[in-house]
Amino acid sequence: MKQPTATIKLNGHVPRRAKLFKIRFPCTRRRTGTAMLRVKMEFMLPAKKRSPVAEFDLNLRRSCENEHKGTPNHYGKHFITGFTAQSNSYRDDYIGLSILAPYDTNVTIFGTLSSKPWNYTVHIKEGESYEYKLPISLRMEKSKYLQNDISVLCLNKQGYRRASDGYLALPTNTLGLVYVVASYQPYSSNYRANIAVISTHNNNTVIVLPKKNAVIYYRGLWYGDSTSLLYITLVLEKLEALYISSSSDLSGTIVIASKPVTVISGVDYARILGSYDFLEAFLLPVSSWGCEYILTTVGAMDKNQGDIFRIFAYENNTVVESAYWTKILSSGAYTELMLQKNLASFVKCSKPCQVAQYIRRHYIGGKYADASMIILPSTNQFLSYYRVVLPRGSEYHDSITMVIQNEDIEGLYMNGLKLNGLRWERINETKYVWTVVSLSDPNTVAVYHTSSAVKFGLVVFGWNNGASYAYSGGFGLDKNANGKVLYLW
Repeated sequence: MKQPTATIKLNGHVPRRAKLFKIRFPCTRRRTGTAMLRVKMEFMLPAKKRSPVAEFDLNLRRSCENEHKGTPNHYGKHFITGFTAQSNSYRDDYIGLSILAPYDTNVTIFGTLSSKPWNYTVHIKEGESYEYKLPISLRMEKSKYLQNDISVLCLNKQGYRRASDGYLALPTNTLGLVYVVASYQPYSSNYRANIAVISTHNNNTVIVLPKKNAVIYYRGLWYGDSTSLLYITLVLEKLEALYISSSSDLSGTIVIASKPVTVISGVDYARILGSYDFLEAFLLPVSSWGCEYILTTVGAMDKNQGDIFRIFAYENNTVVESAYWTKILSSGAYTELMLQKNLASFVKCSKPCQVAQYIRRHYIGGKYADASMIILPSTNQFLSYYRVVLPRGSEYHDSITMVIQNEDIEGLYMNGLKLNGLRWERINETKYVWTVVSLSDPNTVAVYHTSSAVKFGLVVFGWNNGASYAYSGGFGLDKNANGKVLYLW
């Protein structure tokens, strides 16, 4: 039988002289509504020669009609991660891991320093967390590999400017092959947006399609309008990384790999509506995107304006609906929603989309809370149980933001105590409500519902005099994983 062929133009991500991608795919429908695609990608080069770049399997949803509930497999046995660069390094800078073990386990951390491999093993007791400080020299040069059943948070902090952010890392068996980068505009041409692509396997072909008109720094050279970089391709071995820097906003850059990769996006000094801070996030692969998202702010419920949200598409003709507009996105494109007096809202997409939240700076309880960046879970990835780490003890003021359907609020517990008397606000045009709970210096927090069938969303936010971090408390993903969670700080 003749296989179907689709030709897709990637909205500004294919340089002027590299016209189209041709994608041929035989589809095998699964019960879950997932299509396994064998994809052969070819560049149409100026000399009219076809040069195959990579051939691999993609695990993509065909639509959102059959999106199914996932399991809490942001927990796992193996994690590979890294840290993007800050604008400068100082003696009191900090990068490290906060590791949570739901039961007794040995955790081994592997890395490379000055071209020499090293490893460190620690035993963590059930329910306890362990903080491990890493050398600052690992920023944007090295990657780390963690093994065994754990939950880990990463924190990347510059002490002098008190610029920081954190993210929740995902285990290697939930990583993917295709990513769309969420980034932001650097404060000036002296600062950088960065992308780190880290391979989980040997002989991994990675292709990066930079955002149109982006000014790229790669391998010691600058590429801009006069010397445009058509694409970047590199074969990586396990734990090797491809790093790209830019004085431009890299949002919409596409990363494609022949084998699973970790993709981390950072901005060493981002400009967000008058706020200037370091941003960093662990990206979700396209295969783990969802179709419905609930948007809220963090830290407090009495702000005079909400946060900024960007919605990214990978498939052409992705219809994005919000309470304020409906837009159609092409592949690699994104649209932005800035919430004002209504601090919470929603987004629905006809095809899987990615939503990044950019937290605006604000004073909370008299303390300055700076900007942070979060990759949000879809409602289909909400969980019934969260156990999260609050890094660095009392160094931060911490809070959690929860989103749940209104009919289910009575069954919520935190650290064994029922959550009564909370202020819940309705989210217009949805069945959801949201609230913020301030925390008093615990190292870990467990939040759960008495019914495992009830799913809710949870985001963690910490702040102190300009330093901040934010991350999603967890994801229910489609692939099966074992063990626990990795958080990166």
